This record gives sequence, C-alpha cells and structure tokens, in this order.
Amino acid sequence: MPAGSMRTAWNYYNWFVYILLVICVSLHIYDVITVPQAICIANAVANSTKAKDEIPQTTVHLWQTYIFSATIILIWQRIFKSTRAFTQLGPFINKYYNARIDVMRYIFLYSAFLIPYTCIFWMVFGGLVENYETILETLFSLFRMTLVDDYNYDELREVNPVACDILVGTFLAIAAITIINMFVGALTDSFLSSGEEVESNALMTRAWMILDFEHNLSKSERDRFLTHIHKNRAPLEKRKIYKGNKHLKKKPKTTEDTVEELTKIVDKQKTEISVMKEDMRSLCKMYDGVLNIMTEKRKASAETEP
Repeated sequence: MPAGSMRTAWNYYNWFVYILLVICVSLHIYDVITVPQAICIANAVANSTKAKDEIPQTTVHLWQTYIFSATIILIWQRIFKSTRAFTQLGPFINKYYNARIDVMRYIFLYSAFLIPYTCIFWMVFGGLVENYETILETLFSLFRMTLVDDYNYDELREVNPVACDILVGTFLAIAAITIINMFVGALTDSFLSSGEEVESNALMTRAWMILDFEHNLSKSERDRFLTHIHKNRAPLEKRKIYKGNKHLKKKPKTTEDTVEELTKIVDKQKTEISVMKEDMRSLCKMYDGVLNIMTEKRKASAETEP
C-alpha cells in the first residue's frame, strides 16, 4: 500500500470498519466456543414453548449484537466511496459531504439549549411524570419535543402548570422554530453554493478516484495499465493521411512545436509593434514640421503689419 494512501479520510474510515468487523467476529467465535448455549439459541427459538424473552442471552452475545448493529450502518455508508464519481449520484454525495460543517454547527448550537433545559425539566418534573424519571429519559423527551412529538404535555401541566407553560413554550420557540429553521436555511445555502460547481466537483472526484486506483495497483498491474494507455489510448498517436495511392504519416504536434508556433506569433506581433512605433514617430515629425511652418507664418505676418 502506498505511503500517501493512508492519509485520506476514506482509508481511515475503512480501517475503522475493518476493526469493528474483527471485533464482531472475535466476539462471536468466543461466544460460540465458551458458551454452549449460544449454539442452541436457534433451536431453542424454533422448538421451545417459552417466550422469546426467556431464551438465555449471554453478555458476550449481546455486545456482539450491539456492535454488529452499528457496523452494518457503517458498512452501507461505504457505498458512497464507489458512487461519488458517477454523474447522477456524485453531486448529491458531494453536497452531503459538504454539509457536515453545518451539521456540526447545528449540533453545537442545539446542545447549548438542550442540555440546560434537560437539567431544568429533570429538576422540576423528574420522577413525577412518565418519561421524565431519569436524565436520559428527559433528554430523549426533549428531543421528541423538538420534533413536536408526544412529550406528555397534559401530565406536565398537572404537576406544575406555570412552569410547564413557560418551559415548554420557550423551548419550542428556541429549538423547534428558531434553531431548526436556521439549520434548514444553512443546509439550503450550502446545497445551492455547492450546486453551482457540480460538474467541476464531479470531474475532480473522478480524477481523485482514478489516482487512488492507480496508487493501489501493484507494479506489474501498473506497468500493464501504462502500456495499454501508451499503445491504445495515447492522445498524441500518429495520424495517417491518404493521398491517392501514397501512404503518408503526419507527425503529431508536440509541446515543442506549440512553443515554436507561439514564439513565431510573438515575434510577428513584436515586428508589427515596431512598425507602428516607426509610423507614430514619422507622424510626430510631420506634426512638428507643420507646427513650425505655422509658427513662422504667424511671425512673418506679425512683422509685415504696420
């Protein structure tokens, strides 16, 4: 693997996913080897008359299930790496990638109001209202309040109507109205600004992927690839011109030829500029001669006057 390939964000992401997969496989093997009951879980589900919740679950098996559940989401996100260079999907993936800064800003701004309001709701209604018994339950209830979901408003009002109206009203005004609309506006502006350079971003992403694939090739594969490009896909291959029965070959234009043509054009322009300077000088001399003649005539006419 080339040394520079480890510096890209996608490689760090891939290694993180690989580590999670290794952990999942290791936990599963350990669970199967050390706990015989884990091997019979499928048969117990099919044959046992017990409820599903009564089937024994080991701690290792539960952790393996939790980690693998998170790993599945990360594995499916890796599809963005292969589809970002496509013409149809690439612009949307680039917009999604460019919006990460706005998302982080929104999370910080939202947390600045969510955390203190969680503490206030838990101190006022904690243990008295359903779904407000612990800090985590209160936090999730306020998140549901942001989405204008069910947050037990009637029970909150029964406990303390004044505090309920003040806290719920201010939190809805700040989180559900102001901050969410600011977040939507920031995302819209980000999408519009990135949408103006959709074609250039897609081309640059495609170029990065080609370079990435080329770096990951082995030496023999890279040699075959370069040979194929040189023989079959070279842009400066010789062009054949047929004139009657004679077979002629026209030499392709190289960089030196282009530089030589540009030098000739510049020399020609310099020559034209020098000719124009000489013409301007001659015109200036003629203008000076005319002025001298007119000056002498004025002097002569002034001397002849009585």
